[in-house]
This record gives sequence, structure tokens and C-alpha cells, in this order.
Amino acid sequence: RDPRDARAVSRILMLLTNFGGCGTIARQALAEHRAETLCLSVLAHSSGTLPPLATTQAIRVLSVMFCSTDKGADAGMAAPSVPKCRMVSKALSLLLNRTKDDGPLAGPSAMAAALELLLRLSSIRSMCLNLLFSTAEESVVEGAPVGSPVPVSVSCAFRLAQCAQRLAQELSKADELWVATARGSEAEAEAEEALAAWLHVGELLVNLCQTVLVNCPTSSVFLAVVLPAGAPLDNADETALKGVLGEVQTVLSCITGRAQRAETVPL
Repeated sequence: RDPRDARAVSRILMLLTNFGGCGTIARQALAEHRAETLCLSVLAHSSGTLPPLATTQAIRVLSVMFCSTDKGADAGMAAPSVPKCRMVSKALSLLLNRTKDDGPLAGPSAMAAALELLLRLSSIRSMCLNLLFSTAEESVVEGAPVGSPVPVSVSCAFRLAQCAQRLAQELSKADELWVATARGSEAEAEAEEALAAWLHVGELLVNLCQTVLVNCPTSSVFLAVVLPAGAPLDNADETALKGVLGEVQTVLSCITGRAQRAETVPL
């Protein structure tokens, strides 16, 4: 509860990010010391005592640990385990789908970082399938004859329904705020920046949906990710598919329909 503790957490996360960028050995040290434990606790923190930037910083540390962009980085470091990747994906999903009743809502920076990490994890087809499905108990698999099929079930490690609904709401509010500001004013510049930030979140969400749609084996599995929990998996008709991100599309149509948008915010 001490503000100094909150600032200390933020500084530690910043140091871990910089340290992880030093190379494979540094990232291996982060994994050995289980730095993801601190990051996951920050993502789960809901009291509002931590600075908003801390959530984004925690996701950046996880990105360094689980999705290195260095060429040849995998040569000296084992790939992250599937259970850990599923754990991280579930934590990101809870953050993205958080409601006001659950605690402080993530800002556009944190949501963009979370969606980008999910996108990078899902871009590898094998990992994407591991995030969408769960296998049977290990004892069952080990006792099965060689060559026999391994039973799996749809168990999405992340979902995007509530995230899409909130994005539509935030885009609508940002659009209305920008329209209400005076042209050329400082308030307009701030409103424009806020709208651009949420548009970036929307871009990442669409890219993630496209990636999952390409990698998942059936449209029913895709609908399990993007539709509200409890939606029937066999309801994969054309209407259901066209309804994905429908609320977001409606708001974007309103935004792009304004002539002044082409002058400033890239759509």
C-alpha cells in the first residue's frame, strides 16, 4: 500500500525488461529465477495501488521471456513450455476481459501489449493449437498403445469476447470526445491521441482474430475464442461468423465516415 513500494515494483519491471534484452543468457536467467511469477502477480493485482504503467511493463517482461525477436535466440535456450504459455495466455485473457467489478480496467497501452503478446504466441501454429486445445491426463496418454490417437478437448487459453465489447465502447467514447473538441485546440490533440491508441488496440485485435482463424482447424473453435462463454461450439453458421466483432465494425464505420478523420488519424 505504500506508494514507494508501487514505484519500486515499476522500477524492478523496467530493470528486468532491460536485462532481458541483453541476450539469450539474460533471458535464460529470467526463466531460471521465474521472473514470470512477479509479472503474473502484477497482472492479477486489482486494488489499483500499482501505477498503470506497471501492467504494461509486466507484459513487456513476459514478451522478452516468451517471444524473443533475436535471430538465433533459440539456439542456446529451450523454448517456453506449453503449460507456462497457457498460464500466461490465461492471465492476459483475464486482464483483457476485466470488468469494472473486477478492479481497475486496463488502459489502451496495456491492452495493446497483451494483444501483441497473444498475437506473437499464436503466430506459431503448433503453439496456437496448444493454446486452443488441452490434452487428456498424462497418465492416460502414457498408458495408451504407441500410435493411438491422443484425446483432446477445446480449452481456449484466451478469449476475446469481452475485450471486443469494451473496445467498441472505448472507441465510441473516444470518437465522441474528439468530435466535441474545438479544431486545432490542445484538447483536440489529446483526444486524437486517445482515439489513435484505441484504434491500435483494434488493429491488434483484428490481426489476432485473423491469426487464430487461419491456424485453428475449424470455425467452431474460432467461435469459442471470440464469442461469449457458453456459446454452442456447433453454431458455426455464416451468421455467427459475420457477427464476430460486429460491434467494433459498427463503431469503426461511424469513425471512418467522418471526413476529418482522413486528415489526421490513420485508419
